[in-house]
Amino acid sequence: MNFHTLAARGGRDVPSASRPLTAPIYQTNVYAFEDMETVESVWEGKISGYVYGRYGTGNHSMIEDLVAGLEGAEAAVACASGMGATTALLLGLFAAGDHLVAARDLYGTTASFLTSEGRRLGIETTFVDATDAERVLGALRPNTKAVFVEALSNPLLRLADLPVLAPLLERRGVELIVDASMASPAVCRPIEHGATVVMHSLTKFISGHGDVTGGMVLGRKEAMGRCREAMIRAGTNLGPFDAWLAVRGARPLWFLATLLLPEGTTPPELPDRIFEQIRRACAEVGATLVGGHTEITFGLKRAIINGLFNAKADADLIEIAQHERNVTLRIEIRNRLRLLGTAAAREYLEKTAEK
Repeated sequence: MNFHTLAARGGRDVPSASRPLTAPIYQTNVYAFEDMETVESVWEGKISGYVYGRYGTGNHSMIEDLVAGLEGAEAAVACASGMGATTALLLGLFAAGDHLVAARDLYGTTASFLTSEGRRLGIETTFVDATDAERVLGALRPNTKAVFVEALSNPLLRLADLPVLAPLLERRGVELIVDASMASPAVCRPIEHGATVVMHSLTKFISGHGDVTGGMVLGRKEAMGRCREAMIRAGTNLGPFDAWLAVRGARPLWFLATLLLPEGTTPPELPDRIFEQIRRACAEVGATLVGGHTEITFGLKRAIINGLFNAKADADLIEIAQHERNVTLRIEIRNRLRLLGTAAAREYLEKTAEK
């Protein structure tokens, strides 16, 4: 099943001969059983079913199945926020004495969590420039459990070169954890590049409407089982209504993927081509290259403005300009429009000229 179909049709309601077109919200925290044998079978995992709100509902299963399908993961665990997902990940996969290498520009609260709660739990973190694979490898220790990076960092949009980093870590037996919140599966699916664990803040692109706070951890089934246990015990569970909203919000991801496709690229090729195109575009716009690995601040947006992802037409640039708040990028858009010199570009420049 291709990405477009998975986004639009995946994560549907529980199996039935017929189903509502829009899944219901399972706004309940307790479930009734016909007998104790059924209760025991569900608790022991012999048959599927739900037992208590904190353990999950049909709405949780829908968003987990949907995003796991989009990411190519064996299993997923929905949490109350991106930080709830980070908490479940840390408690479920790490133990006292473990060492973690993390990108120095991880999301601020994630970095604070690792240096405070992580340290109190006996988990030490070393922060490095994750755009340079040699620095990452140089920070590894015998007790290093994992490397934690972001596909696109929040908010600096710096790029960790996953296709380069993943095989180097795999040979050393080190897990690669990727926070893909700022990319979404429409742009980058880290598991396809060798990541072993992926996490998302559903609050960002997946829910997409600014009305959900949620998070998710994805990966191999056994590891996600441990993360689920940690989520349940720590109480970082997502509410059923938020899970329902996240499914609704994820449906247009196929359209986002279409908008971001480089010319001549089909959806399955996008994850591979994205790194190739970003490297080339960032070099063209003067982004810094450190040891052959791309460091991006405004580089990604600038690359989009300068022609990446088919954003070449005057209409595309005008659309970006109308919503872009960064002054530097607005100036660059105007310069690009001047170079295009089309009637629409000239009209826009005249209308928006500073008095």
